[in-house]
Amino acid sequence: MRDIKFDVSTIGQTRGVAFGRSPDYAKVLIYESEAIQIREYTLRYLDRETGGDLFGFWTHSGAPVVCLVIGPGRNSNHKAHSFYQDSDYLNSRGRDLYSRYGLQHIGAWHSHHRLGLEAPSLGDLTTVCTGMAAMELERFTLMIGTIRDDNFVSNKFYLVYRNSTAVPPPATLMDPMAPVRIVPLRTECLSGISLYRQAERRRLSNSHGIPSDEEWDPPPRPAPPTPDPSTPDPPTPDPSTPDPPTPDPPTPDPSTPAPPTPDPPTPDPPTPDPPTPDPS
Repeated sequence: MRDIKFDVSTIGQTRGVAFGRSPDYAKVLIYESEAIQIREYTLRYLDRETGGDLFGFWTHSGAPVVCLVIGPGRNSNHKAHSFYQDSDYLNSRGRDLYSRYGLQHIGAWHSHHRLGLEAPSLGDLTTVCTGMAAMELERFTLMIGTIRDDNFVSNKFYLVYRNSTAVPPPATLMDPMAPVRIVPLRTECLSGISLYRQAERRRLSNSHGIPSDEEWDPPPRPAPPTPDPSTPDPPTPDPSTPDPPTPDPPTPDPSTPAPPTPDPPTPDPPTPDPPTPDPS
């Protein structure tokens, strides 16, 4: 890609790429089910990058609509600072989704896990633009996910234009001469489950199978650390051992006389009144 020039000085700062100010129409629409799917995939890799691809269509105003998300294929490459999708899996799923539903491959997503980098890196832009040139695409959606805590994933969407002539006029550019332009997108979430997600789940349920190269529903997140096996478990009581009998209270012996009952106290005699003196 000789026509692409990037200069990344430090992590989080990309120069040589024009970032456009988002116009009113610069947005992405994504179903709630697909946003959740991305979150679940992302949280499976807390210290490595993961990713997948976005399928949907474009509105008349040029906004991407994400109808279905796929995750990493079986032969994907996950590293701390890079992710490479399984190309065979992507091509197979892309052909299947287009033939069944007419969905287009409109973008890709990947995570920066806990790196704190929400903007595309030099490697991200190089990979995206190389793929856009190979497929002769002028626009492509790129999503970056970052983990802020164990349960929250921040997703940032960008629209990448490979040629300057492909940028719509309302996007004000910082550098008109930049060979690659990126427009940050605001996200609008469509409530509920995507109809395409529902159709795929019904199809997979009917065929009693899942895609051969990916677990369709993400497996559980990493389990908490297991206890030390060297520590013995507390003994479990044997249910076959009967409980010890409870002793009955002692029965009094009838030949033993009962203790005497004390008499009630005798009241004291009345105290006589003192004599009254004779007045004579």
